[in-house]
Amino acid sequence: PFNENLILFSDTDQFALTGAPTLTPITARIVPITSYDSVIDTSPVPAASSLFFGFNHGTFAGVRELFPTDSTTFEAIDITEAAPAYIPGKIRQFASSTDENVVAALSSTETSSIYIYRYYEVGSGSQKKKVQSAWSRFTFGTDANIRHISFMDEDLFLIVQRTDGLHMEKMRIEPKLVDTGLNFRAMLDRRITYAGTNGTITASFSAATGNTTFTFPYAKRGRTLDGLINNGVRVNIVTQPSDGGNTLVVSGDLTSNTVFLGESYEMEYEFSKAYLRTSNQSGGQQPIISGRYQLRFGNLIHEDTGFFTIEVASPNRDTAVTTFTGLVVGQDGTDGLNLSDGTFRFPILLKNLDASISIKNDSPFPSRFMAAEFEASFNTKVRQRL
Repeated sequence: PFNENLILFSDTDQFALTGAPTLTPITARIVPITSYDSVIDTSPVPAASSLFFGFNHGTFAGVRELFPTDSTTFEAIDITEAAPAYIPGKIRQFASSTDENVVAALSSTETSSIYIYRYYEVGSGSQKKKVQSAWSRFTFGTDANIRHISFMDEDLFLIVQRTDGLHMEKMRIEPKLVDTGLNFRAMLDRRITYAGTNGTITASFSAATGNTTFTFPYAKRGRTLDGLINNGVRVNIVTQPSDGGNTLVVSGDLTSNTVFLGESYEMEYEFSKAYLRTSNQSGGQQPIISGRYQLRFGNLIHEDTGFFTIEVASPNRDTAVTTFTGLVVGQDGTDGLNLSDGTFRFPILLKNLDASISIKNDSPFPSRFMAAEFEASFNTKVRQRL
């Protein structure tokens, strides 16, 4: 059911079941509305005024957005056109949240990941315009086999088959969440809050060693365990369990503290190649591919950020790593962290096509990026006429 119609799918066409003036056994008729290939063993998912369905794109999966252009006609656009080789295999399940403008998809071959499509629209009716259309991926570890996903308000529930059994896990998609005692959310997977009497995780302090041992309700597999005290201080890990183990040893007596514990993960964003652009006769922009475009420095504008690193890699030299810690003069790792806003400047010193620039964050601290700009020089030996 969609847009006051019943939409029917075949592997090559889409139809609407209609009836005029009312739907009865006599007036019922099936009307073709669009002709696009689709994966008919995966149910489409509605979201706001659109219907999303999958199709095969060679060895990768594509997603189309079906929407009405008026009361009787429909159109479907490929929302994976900018990333046609991003989702491997076929789409095997969709889930959507209109509260957060998110569509989630599972791949038939990459079973440890969820592919996330975020969109944002402004205006209404014929004036509606999509100003964001972005794909990203959440990966849950090498031992995770995501069997099913479903949204309930801002919560995405997952049924995950892991080495030690079948788990129900939950992701809170809502932005701007904060934890008790903090002004941000501790960024950890499979997160558990220890608050002294929490029954899902236990803690014991040894006066002889001066360490606290946390016993997790699940076994470590691949990823490292980490934690954050609710005063904003990261736990000091003494012993990390091996795969299959479930005890994390940290320094100090934390049995009376509130501690957020879980698996650490890495957030990564890679920049597209930077080009100098010029206006063309049609009113758009086109890249200038002749000449030398030398990137000198980058400036990254961030907000509510506690940690990240920037890696600049090239084929001809070692990867350069620049780290932002959020600490100010006089602070160290034992001080509570205050999130900061500002601009972070980092060196590049490479030709644009040689530079691969990535932002990474593997800490429990959040990072939020608003925009970026490059300081560069350009030299050409030809004059271009447009």
